[in-house]
Amino acid sequence: MRTRTFELAAILVALLIGALSVKAQANANTSEPPEIASGSDINYPINSVASGLVQLSVSLDASGQVKNVQTIREVPSLTAPALLAVNGWTFSAARLGGSPVESDMPVFIVFVPGILNQKSVVLEPAAKPQGTASSTSADFVAPKVSSAAYAVYPITSTATGAVVMNVRISRTGRVVRASAVYPVASLADSAISAAKAWRFTPARFRGMPIAWNAVIAYVFRSPTISTTP
Repeated sequence: MRTRTFELAAILVALLIGALSVKAQANANTSEPPEIASGSDINYPINSVASGLVQLSVSLDASGQVKNVQTIREVPSLTAPALLAVNGWTFSAARLGGSPVESDMPVFIVFVPGILNQKSVVLEPAAKPQGTASSTSADFVAPKVSSAAYAVYPITSTATGAVVMNVRISRTGRVVRASAVYPVASLADSAISAAKAWRFTPARFRGMPIAWNAVIAYVFRSPTISTTP
């Protein structure tokens, strides 16, 4: 009887150790993406007739400070003001297993033409391939945009400027949440609605799809100023 009691106790201990090990492994693999904490306006140069997508990759250290910004897609007359703005933004750090870690934050800035003749943003060839291992971790692959939409300038608005949003991209590549961290009141709803129409190949961590954050910003120009859509 005593032997059987010891056997049962040993089994229970083994099960408990196994459960704790699984929980510890799960905690070790739990990741929290970085977030943009504050944004700013983005200049749309008055002498530029260009529009479209400037795509950047922001490398963050374990405190959320910007280490480096790489250009993935550029528009020659618009890339410089995009880079200038992003380098002044602040971010919260990513976390892995509860500890802050270095990470990459994808940033997509769409310059909206004054007169919009199309709904979809043309994705020009990337200067650097998307969907490759990140600069901060070989285990992580950033989300890859597959389609992007312009925001429509509201007919009731007379405002210009940028709406900067933190967006959550799900494991299936859909934008499930978009919130403005730098809003323009009369333009924010249009920007949020358009951001939710974007589609992505989801981020991956150690080969598995994961939810991740990105920044989508729309820079609105007044319809009275002509640009090339």
